[in-house]
Order: sequence, then C-alpha cells, then structure tokens
Amino acid sequence: MSLHSLRRLAVGALALAVSSALSASEVPEYRLSGPASGQPAAIASAYLERDFARFQLRGNELEHRVRDVVPTRHNGLTHVYLQQTVGGIDVDGAISTVNVMRDGAILSLADAFVPEAPSRINRSVPLIDAGTAYLAVADYFKVSMARAPQSHAARGGPSQHQVFSGETLSSQPVPAELIYVSEGDALRLAWNLTVDRFESDNVWAEVRIDAETGEVIDLASYVAHLGSPAAPKGGPSLGYSASYRVLPMPFETPQDPGASFQVVTDPHDPEASPRGWHDTRDLSALGFEFAETRGNNVVARADLLANNSADNFRAPATVDGTALAFDFAFDPAQPPTNGQNQPAVGNVPPALVNLFYWNNVLHDVLWHYGFDEPAGSFQVNNYGRGGAGNDAVNADALDGSDRSPPNTNNANFGTPPDGSAPRMQMFRWTAPVVGSVAFTAPLTAEYQTSAASFGGSLSAPLSGSFALVDDGGADGGVLGCTALTNGAEISGRIAVVKRGVCEFGVKALNAQNAGAVAVLMWNNQGGTALFTPAPGAAGAQVTVPVFAISQNNGDSLALELAGSFGEGTLSPALAIGPDRDSDFDAGIIAHEYGHGLSNRLTGGPSASTCLNNAEQKGEGWSDFVGLMVTLRPNACAAPRSIGTYPSFQAVGGPGIRRFPYSRDRAVNPFTFADTNSTVQSQPHGIGSVWATMLWDMTCDLIDEHGFDPDLVRGTGGNNIAMQLVVDGMKAQPCRPGFVDARNGILTADEANNEGAHRCTIWRAFAARGLGQSASSGLNVDRSDQVEAFNLPTDCADHVVTLQLAGEGTASPNASQGLLTGGVARYTLTPAAGYRLESVEGCAGTLSGSVFTTGAVTADCTVTVNFEAIPMEVFADGFEP
Repeated sequence: MSLHSLRRLAVGALALAVSSALSASEVPEYRLSGPASGQPAAIASAYLERDFARFQLRGNELEHRVRDVVPTRHNGLTHVYLQQTVGGIDVDGAISTVNVMRDGAILSLADAFVPEAPSRINRSVPLIDAGTAYLAVADYFKVSMARAPQSHAARGGPSQHQVFSGETLSSQPVPAELIYVSEGDALRLAWNLTVDRFESDNVWAEVRIDAETGEVIDLASYVAHLGSPAAPKGGPSLGYSASYRVLPMPFETPQDPGASFQVVTDPHDPEASPRGWHDTRDLSALGFEFAETRGNNVVARADLLANNSADNFRAPATVDGTALAFDFAFDPAQPPTNGQNQPAVGNVPPALVNLFYWNNVLHDVLWHYGFDEPAGSFQVNNYGRGGAGNDAVNADALDGSDRSPPNTNNANFGTPPDGSAPRMQMFRWTAPVVGSVAFTAPLTAEYQTSAASFGGSLSAPLSGSFALVDDGGADGGVLGCTALTNGAEISGRIAVVKRGVCEFGVKALNAQNAGAVAVLMWNNQGGTALFTPAPGAAGAQVTVPVFAISQNNGDSLALELAGSFGEGTLSPALAIGPDRDSDFDAGIIAHEYGHGLSNRLTGGPSASTCLNNAEQKGEGWSDFVGLMVTLRPNACAAPRSIGTYPSFQAVGGPGIRRFPYSRDRAVNPFTFADTNSTVQSQPHGIGSVWATMLWDMTCDLIDEHGFDPDLVRGTGGNNIAMQLVVDGMKAQPCRPGFVDARNGILTADEANNEGAHRCTIWRAFAARGLGQSASSGLNVDRSDQVEAFNLPTDCADHVVTLQLAGEGTASPNASQGLLTGGVARYTLTPAAGYRLESVEGCAGTLSGSVFTTGAVTADCTVTVNFEAIPMEVFADGFEP
C-alpha cells in the first residue's frame, strides 16, 4: 500500500466524527450556554460532559485532556482545545474547539471527536517498544543503524513519552509517544516519532509506526510548499534605531507600479515587538543585542548550500553609535548569487534584508490580529505574555541556490508545535529557457517552448514522433500521474502530457519509465503563458529533456494527436536573462509565513498536523495573507495573481494558480464543486478555491466599509476581513472541511461584531457554492463535496417557499434564500406507502428524486404532493 493511501486511511474515521457533529446543511448555533464562573478550560470541559448529546456524542467518547487554552484580546473569546484520549492516549487529530466568552458562556463548539472511540481501538498495550519504532523510522529513510540510541527525558504515563538523540536520523532529538491513529473504522495504536530531515530529505514530520506490526502507517508533514504605514511610536525606549533598504509594505515585488527600494527607519510595532527587531532580552534592556539580520522574531540567513547551519551568513549592519543601517543595493541585472557560495557579495545581502524586514512586518501585523504569544506566535522572548518562546523563524534566503543541483522554483515553510522554531526556505527561480517545437504532421505549426528546471539537456535539435500519454485516469489519461497504460505508444517517442494534479517530476518520470525520449508538457492555465516545470520530489530521477508549451497551443496540439501520432522537431532553448530570487517577492514570503499562521491557529498552537486532511485549505489561507499585506486601493477592480515576478510574468499575468483572484466569474469561475475535480491539484488547487471565496468576501466588505491602508489599526473592510479570517481559524476544529472553515468565520463575526457582517459573509460564500445546504462530506475525501447556493432567507434576494402535502420529506426541509439567478435543490423522499405524485413551481425540473428550480429572479413557491399508494382489492373483497 502506498504512503499516500495509508495517509488517507489514517484519518478516515476521524472524518466521520467531524461530519457527525454538525450537519453540513445547518447554520452554526451560538450562545450554547449561559454565563458561568471559573476558568475557561474547566467551563469547556464541564459543558462538553453535560451537553454532549446535543452534538450527537456519547458518554464513552468524552475522555479528553485540555491541550491548549488561547485567549484572544480584542473579542474576549478564549479558545479551549480539547484533545480526545482513550486510556490516557491521544487520538490523532481529534481536537475539538470550545469558544468561551468573557462571561463564561459557551459561544460555539467545533467538534472533531471520533465517535465510540473506546470500542474502535485495536489494542491498548504496544507489542513493539519505542526503540524498535525508532529503527523502523530509520529503515524507512534508509538510514543504517545497528541499534536505537538510549532514550532519555521519559515522562512515562499511558503515552510512554520519551526522547531519543537524533544520531544520523534527525538533526534534532526525536520525541516518541503512543497515539491512536484512525484507519478505516478502527483506531490503531501507534508510536509517533518526530524527525527533522529538512536538510537532507526536505522532510520534517511526525512518523507513525504501527505498535503491533512495526509498519509505517503514515507521515504527517510539518512542511507546506508554495507551488507599511509607520506604526505609532511611544512604546518603551529601545536605546537604538534601525533602518533598512527594502521594498516596503504594500509593494509586492520590484516590478510593481511605483515600487522602489526605500530606506525605512524603525518600522517595528512597539506593542508587538517592544524591544524592536534586534534584541531578545527583557524589556528593561537598552540598546541592540544583534547588529545583523537576527532578532526576537526571525533570523535571516543565506543558506546557499541548504545545510540549515546556524552559522550561515547573516547580513551585517553598518553601526553608527546606537544606529543600525542595513543598506545594500539590489542589482536586477545580476543573478541572485555568483554561484561560488559567497553570500556576502552581490544580491545576497539585500535579499536577506528584505526577507528579514518582511518576516518582522508579518509578525507585527498578525500579532495585532491575534497571532500573539498565547496563540503561538514566532518569538524567542514572549515577554511573560503566555505561550512557549524560543521559536523565532529560521528564514533561509536562496536556500540551496549554490549546491548541485540547486533548489529552484518553489518555497516552503515547516511549522512544528509552539516552542520549536519553524523554518522558511526561499528558493531562486530559474529564468525561462525559451526554444521551439515545429510540427509537420498531423498539423503544421511552430510553438514557443520553455525548458524545465530539471531533466536532461538538449544540445541539438531532436526530431521524432510525438504521442499523448495515457495513465488510464482523469482528464482522458493525459495527466500522466500514474504509470502509463500506453507504454508501447510512448516508447521511443516524445511524450505529450498535461499539467495538473501531480508534480511535474512525477509526470516526466512516468513518461521516461515508459520509454519516452523527451517530454513536452502543456499548461492548464494562463492561455498563452509559458511556465517552467519544477522537479518536485521525483525530478532528480529524470534524465530525458523536459519542455513546456502554453495552454492554448497545448489544447490545439492535443486535439490533433488524439488517436494519432505527430511528427516534429524540438529545438534547444536559451535562457532569457538572470534568474530571480523569491526573497524579493513579498507575496511569496507572506504566503509561506501564512502556513505558520494557519498551522499554529488550527487546533491550537501545540498541534501542527491539523491541516493534513485532503480538503485542507492551508494554501488558500496562505494566498490570502499574501494578498492582504500587499493590498492597495482599488485592488478589487482588477484580477490579482500570485508569483508573477519570480515566474517572469508581467504584473497582471496569470501567476502560478489556475485562475487569478477576481470576483468576475469570466476571470475566475471557481465554485465549491471544483474541489471535487482532480483538475484542481491538492493542496494548491483546492486552496485556491478557498482563497477565491475569501477574496470575494474581502472585496464585498471593502465595498461596504471602504479600504484602509493602515493594516494594523485601520477600520476598513480589508481590516474586518483579515480579522474574521484569523479568528475563524482559531474557532474551527482540527482538520476542518470547507463548511467548518466557513462556520469559523461566521463564529468570528458573531464574537467580534455581534453578527453585523453575517449576511455579507453568507452572500459571498453562497455565490461560490458554499451555501447553507453545502456539504463537505468526509474531510479525508476530496471528491465528495456537494455545493449549494442557498443562504438564510433574511440575507437573500429572493425566497423559495416550500409547501409539502401528504406523507414524505424534503431535504432541506425548509424554504431557501437565494441570490438573484441562483437555484434551489430539494431531495424528495416519500414515506412508506406513499409516492411522489407531483412537484411544481419556480420553473423547476425533476430528475429522479431531486427537484431543481430554474434560475430564480423573484420569490416563488415549490409545491410537493405525496400521495398514498392505492391498494389493489380482489373481487372477493380481500386485500392481497
């Protein structure tokens, strides 16, 4: 069984718990209890144990411990995260969120407990010990070890928590403890070991080893990949000042209209960073502690060889008494590095300063929105304000840029639990290498190509036959994400494969394994835009040349090659200029930082694996953060894209997502149903659907409340949206589906604004199919979502009134509110002995048991008649 399939099984039963707690068609309930005295954690536990039946829970599944307690300053809510346990052992991912108000009343509960957990466990005592599990992890990563090291720091207890030294397996010590992992309908006892192999394998994860068989069950990664107005002064005296030459907020990249590198002085926020950005000491200290790109919130280093060394180069300041000046010039005509591991020269120091500045800006801005010390913010010194310290961001500029092969065309962020430092890795992006492909049959055409950043080189023209791949799967098999079923047709030919769903390296490797002599990929977005395929995890194994063409040209070519072969010539490609550095793209920096935000806030700061489910929206939240910190007036009037600068596109280009963000359905047609399609990759494609909904909501709020350029203390619609999204993450359960996340935002509005923006929120989500009757299905299944465009009737343009006659039910069994042009659906079920006699109204149609209205432009009524089935009567008067 593949690791991917194991992971899906590992949270299968959990999904049942999530979906059973609150029907997906229900509006979330608020103010579940009256005021109460006592600590929020005790109030939350007592409420759950008293009113568990309200959430379709049973008494035998209520054993739990308080995992985290996170107070939120601005709205007075305290988020209590309850970890389900069985016999004192944690159930993986089963973290429910209880939101407690200032007066002790329960505002809401987001449940993620596994139903009937005690009856699902396979065993309570492990057959293998933690040392054997350690060796199993070493074997999985092909690390040779004769025996496990001696464990230490054992806490004992039911979980048998202990810590091993990392040895050659992990760059950090390896904690191990027992947990229960969901597999199908069962809970399997497993050893959970955390290993840091970021440097060698780009892996930082919790590895779950079956405590009975010693097999790897799954791997829960901490790593997610990309695929300012001055704050008011008046805080405590720093005893120093600092200035930085950077692209200041809200400029995203050097190519933004009006953008320029500017010197900004003391841009720190005195509340969020009371000792500035270069000191980790207590508040009574004076002066700076570090005269380099290092401080309380982030350490920015040049990790050109990807060794993650703490001694890597940090850009130094010019010191003049108590003044620090970080003033380095960026030269866009020069490459990111000189290729000789010399970080102190060229464009590396300005990249470090820009990376340091933006990480600190993000820390300070998000601190004001509630990503503060109790919530798990990234700081060395928490100044006694709660949470665990010693976890400033390790921000690696140009990670692996000078090693062979280099890290290119991506970025990532690894988020461990609160108290352990995260790592941001920013890569160089390769300049498009542009060539051509000329076809002579069955079409006569010449297309521009770009070369991938992996695979073999092409030094001379390659003439031959072209064939579409077929993996037997979605989209006619042309995605090439699994072993090809038409190997005989591919062997000796140039394989043509479509972008989407899986990594480019996987596609190319599958084609190579089938005998392809080269690979030609075509884009699934952007029309005429080229793209540079990145290697991913499998690209290093690809030795054949890999090229790409645009969506428009690829679609035309695929039509011609359907059922036949093509003839043509691939010509070598040449780079169009120096590579670019993602350290100069604030949108990508903010995107990566956003992964830290969503992972720390969802399920509480001590849980870092609550966004590993198939329907997770981490990439969407990250895109949203990048969009918000670079937002400018009138931004909603034009489409917004992600990653145009490093991918060598003009401002306003398609970016690296399938569609730019826009309320215009002609530009971005996404609806909730698109999450079911494998055309949307997971997690980036699914995340993009979520970010589309958040963008719509934000623009709607800006329409109502205006735009405020002060992202910290402003009162505009952009500020309101940012607050709702951050607070919504805190309010949702572990491993949330789309409906959970929507309800989290509605809960945040109830807490922050007494529901003042409720209808604006509902209208934005309903317009994209995440309406009142929408269903997320199981949170591990990315293909069982059901969209709906209805919303509460008091928020609607029009109301569809439901009238039932006879014995039977309709789902939903209520009138539905709709936006103009929306449709309502009812599933009609006769009672025993009855049949559906008729249904009419609202220009609707019946298909099977589902009645769908026409596009509604006025109030209307759906009338349903269920009629008793007549019994046959024999001539003698007896019933059959």
